[in-house]
Amino acid sequence: MVYQLAHSKLQVSTESNALPKGAAIITITPMVNKKVTGPSVVAIYDPTIDGYLLLADIANPIPDSVHITSSYGADIISPVVRIL
Repeated sequence: MVYQLAHSKLQVSTESNALPKGAAIITITPMVNKKVTGPSVVAIYDPTIDGYLLLADIANPIPDSVHITSSYGADIISPVVRIL
């Protein structure tokens, strides 16, 4: 997970997808100090990278982690890396 400070965007991507192409619905929720700070957004399957990609405008507060769930039962919290 990468947060681009210069563009106020959260970038969530995967390099591969073991599920049937585009089958899962992946939802990402921004968090700060383990508390939800904004609305959830849905990642969309991108055939050019054969995975899921999300570029979401999430300006304030800047998330330090995201909660990721999928329609296939995934439920994880991942840290966010901040870049310029």
